Amino acid sequence: MNIEISVTSAIFIVAGIGAIQFLAAELIKARLQKSIDHEYAKKLEEYKLDIRLRENAARIAEALARYHHGNGKDTRGFMQLIWELSIYLPSDLVCDLTTHLVEHRTKKTNPKDLIVKVRKLFHGKSDVITAENLVHLEPQNNEG
Repeated sequence: MNIEISVTSAIFIVAGIGAIQFLAAELIKARLQKSIDHEYAKKLEEYKLDIRLRENAARIAEALARYHHGNGKDTRGFMQLIWELSIYLPSDLVCDLTTHLVEHRTKKTNPKDLIVKVRKLFHGKSDVITAENLVHLEPQNNEG
């Protein structure tokens, strides 16, 4: 069996193979770009969540400082801060913060223990910082 291919047929075959290669390359490129975009969007969401966690952690520190060293004049602002934190914080931290604020005067709970728990959110359970590593000064008489 002898098959003869004309020049025109050869051109069409080569063009067809080229078109298939081009379409395959475009398909691979599109899928790769979609994968990269998905990974980027995922990383961006993780970054935004990390920022929100850090902002709330700073707000916990603010609430503790206002509670321990505030002048007691801005009760509304303080309660708004506590209630906002209660909306966003993990349930165990809400309970720990509430316990500290309610029982601090009678049971002498330590605000540094709460700060150590917040640190563990960012650094994991392997974090070596303990309450003893943190500074906590008692309010001076002239501070209120």
